[in-house]
Amino acid sequence: MTPLLASTLSITAACWLVSGLLLLRRGREPGRGGLFTAVCTAVAGGALLAGVLVASRLTIADGVWLFVLAGAVLAPLAVTSYPRLELAHPVDFVAAVVVLGAGVIALLSPPDSTWSEVMVLVTPTVLVVQLWWKLERCSAEQRRPLIWLALGLGLTSVSFFVAGFIVVSEVSGALSLLAPSLVPVAMLIGARSPELVDARGLVVKVVVTLSALLGCVALYVTLVSLIEALGGAPNVGVQALVAAGCALALHPLQVLLHGVVDEMLFGHRPDPLRAATHVAGSSITDPATAIATIRDALVLPFVALRVSGEEMAAVGQPTPHTRQFDLPGMDGQLVVGLRAGDLSLSTGDVAVLQLAAPLVAQTWHAQILNADLQTSRAQTRAALEDERRRVRRDLHDGLGPRLSGIAFAADAAGNLIDQDPEAAEALIGTLREESAAAIADIRRLVYAMRPPALDELGLVGALQQQAEALAEGGRRLAVTVETPAAPAALLALPAAVEVAAYRIAVEALTNVARHTSCESAAVTLRDEDGALMVTVTDSAPGAGAWTPGVGLSSMRERAEEIGGTVTACATRSGGRVEAVLPVTSALLRTSRTRSPSGSDAPTRPEELPS
Repeated sequence: MTPLLASTLSITAACWLVSGLLLLRRGREPGRGGLFTAVCTAVAGGALLAGVLVASRLTIADGVWLFVLAGAVLAPLAVTSYPRLELAHPVDFVAAVVVLGAGVIALLSPPDSTWSEVMVLVTPTVLVVQLWWKLERCSAEQRRPLIWLALGLGLTSVSFFVAGFIVVSEVSGALSLLAPSLVPVAMLIGARSPELVDARGLVVKVVVTLSALLGCVALYVTLVSLIEALGGAPNVGVQALVAAGCALALHPLQVLLHGVVDEMLFGHRPDPLRAATHVAGSSITDPATAIATIRDALVLPFVALRVSGEEMAAVGQPTPHTRQFDLPGMDGQLVVGLRAGDLSLSTGDVAVLQLAAPLVAQTWHAQILNADLQTSRAQTRAALEDERRRVRRDLHDGLGPRLSGIAFAADAAGNLIDQDPEAAEALIGTLREESAAAIADIRRLVYAMRPPALDELGLVGALQQQAEALAEGGRRLAVTVETPAAPAALLALPAAVEVAAYRIAVEALTNVARHTSCESAAVTLRDEDGALMVTVTDSAPGAGAWTPGVGLSSMRERAEEIGGTVTACATRSGGRVEAVLPVTSALLRTSRTRSPSGSDAPTRPEELPS
């Protein structure tokens, strides 16, 4: 035995021995099986290694029985009992008995006898039939290690086939001796990590590559034979051209065969262009619909939307192997499971998913905005109900009893007008006072909903009127109201914006009069990018932000009700309060507001008698 063959056979023996020991360790775990398989694999490797040692020191003939024991008895028994021995099944029992009998016959027969040659054909045939039967009857989980075994046996057979074409006998022998090492490695992976990669994809790759190579070789032989039959033996140049043509046909043939084998084994695979068209033309309203559309279009087993590490939506059954695509503008990923038999996604599938990722991100953002909108509407409805409850309480507890008293006093005055005119006159005076008080209550209620000055004088006039009345401790505050924009723009403001601007400006001016010693302030109203900018400044210097109180909180709440913002702080030149009140969002909110009767609520209160 040459050093090359001895080294190659030693590698094969080591693969069987190490794989058997690792399988043996797994077989002893609770709930695991395959103990007999592990023992046979380990002993086969040990016997093969012992045969190498014996043959290297003495002669090959001295170690032949060890080689036969390992290759004809123990190794086939390990394959037959993989992933575990189940003698209760008739096919497994018959296969084990036949393989064991054939191995014993080969072990007891002379190496060059007819029985040995027959057993060499019987054992592989039985292994192939039994493996096919197991694949047909087992579950999906049990099929994974068997597919790895089929891959190992297939690669071993291909290696033997390729070795037959190698001219150098020593290299050919070394490849033939190294090929069986693939079987225990495949068995080990199938038993310990069957989900390392999808073995079906590897099987497809091997089948397609070998079929394409054999097809190109057959084409080359056919063309060369045809040229030789027509015009004699072709020269080297002609053979090179034929070989180049066959090489160019290799890739298209691989693509064609890959599609055929995929459809035969795993079903129809969609065209990426049609899938992209289907996704783009679908009506998608939420992320769950989006990922379901993507899954249906690409025929994927699993698609999920993951945001900040949490799975928000998923369709299909999770698969061991997935790929992730980042969603633009958010901390999220589109997770897709690989199809059966795929080692990776095709270029077309990747392109479709990269186009679909922004669509999923947009639907997710739209869902968040819709949820925020629903929350805002609920808060608005709650605020309206609170306001209605307050008005009802004020009417019932305040104005109602007062008007009832007026009615009773009027009846009493009518009864006394003939008998006691003086008492009737006193009651009429009381009626006058109570009526005035009732009118004052009505004015207070109306002012709480909307200041009447806004309807009488407009926003600018109402602010000027309120500013003239500001005084604190006998000190009057001089206020100027500036409107850089055209007055017509302020007249067209929605009622909600007018009320919010008025309340915020008045509250800011009240804070200036109450908390500062300055004698002047300025209110500026301007239209900027579809929003009303209300700015109130004073000349009281300071630094930093103000401590939020009831006034600042009230201003912010009024601005947020119509989608606006308020910022307030003290600067070196004086205090500054700035409110940004969107006009468009206020129009939308006002248009959606309904009265209790269902009709549009009036935007202007009716005039009250003075």
